[in-house]
Amino acid sequence: MSDIHEHWRISVETFGDVIIAIESECLAGRELSEIDCATIRHAVSHLTAFLGDADQLTALQAENARLRAACEASLPLMQAVDREEVTDVADWHAAEALIRAALQQET
Repeated sequence: MSDIHEHWRISVETFGDVIIAIESECLAGRELSEIDCATIRHAVSHLTAFLGDADQLTALQAENARLRAACEASLPLMQAVDREEVTDVADWHAAEALIRAALQQET
């Protein structure tokens, strides 16, 4: 069983005029000008953006998880502020240190 469809086609056109068409078993198109090449590159960047870069997505998910953990670590402190339990400057420095540690940043 294949991981992709048996037949597929991608084409780049301008006002119905085919610049290039790529299929699972075929390549067709015209002699490419500089503007054609730029248009194809632009179309490829849109396809990649639509699909998402798997490595970039994994990195963004990891960053999201790290920031979520930082928020969760600092949440009790923020709740204490809401209850007006944090009133001393030392408490604020401790809070900043906690948040920076959770975000894995240097002070």
